Amino acid sequence: MNRRAALFALVLAAALPLSRGLAQNEEPDPASEPAVDAPVPADAPAPAEPAAPAPTPAPEPPPPPMAGPVEQVTLQEFLAKGGVVAKALVGLSVVGLALTFYLALTLRTAAVIPEPFTRDLLHRLHNRQWEACRELCRNHRSPVAALAGAALDFAQRTGRHDPAPIREVLEGEGGRQATRLQNRTQYLLDIGVVAPMIGLLGTVLGMLKAFNVVAGGELAQVRPVQLAGGVSEALITTALGLFIAIPAMAAYAWFRNRTADHVAALESVAAEVLSSFTPASDPEAGKDAPA
Repeated sequence: MNRRAALFALVLAAALPLSRGLAQNEEPDPASEPAVDAPVPADAPAPAEPAAPAPTPAPEPPPPPMAGPVEQVTLQEFLAKGGVVAKALVGLSVVGLALTFYLALTLRTAAVIPEPFTRDLLHRLHNRQWEACRELCRNHRSPVAALAGAALDFAQRTGRHDPAPIREVLEGEGGRQATRLQNRTQYLLDIGVVAPMIGLLGTVLGMLKAFNVVAGGELAQVRPVQLAGGVSEALITTALGLFIAIPAMAAYAWFRNRTADHVAALESVAAEVLSSFTPASDPEAGKDAPA
């Protein structure tokens, strides 16, 4: 009996700590239990909605490439881009420039109607010094000398000093001298008209060259550089034609007005020459008159 009581007490003492450990393990962890929401009062404000995210800014485009320094084109390269037509226009400009200098020298008042010569000639004519006047006109080359010399030669050949036939001679020779003066300036007008036409020919040839590049391959494969040659030739020749024509027309207008002034002065001199053959002149003047 004592043995049974002792064995029971020993088993009870061993089971008590074990039951305590199991109880501790079965207790719930307050941190692991789900939280219970507290009741919301009816007059509480509604919770604010979350703010929308800010829009992402678009990426900035890359900066354009920096332009390089402008390439300087020499005159030789400029003419080479214009082709054969540009070289022809340059030659035409040289002719026009030379003609302008020539007209500036030959259409001077001192070259057409030199005042000292005209004064001396009219003085001798009014004194009826026919032979001296004829020799004076032979030694001088000017429109005034040619005009008076034609009248004096006619009077010597026919032996007539009547004003009527002398007037016809002066009108005929005056018309020839006026035509010679006007024809000199006509060349500038021709250059002013022809130069734009040659430039237009270069324009057509340049555009044909550009279109031939397009026709030789597909349009998508043609690069702008390939078209630039024909287009530049067209523009260069057009610009050169206008660059030559505009100064040529301006110079022609100036020389034309100058020629008109000289023709009017020649008419005045012709009237003075004709008056020396009238009977109203001094009959005793000029003892060297031809028989």
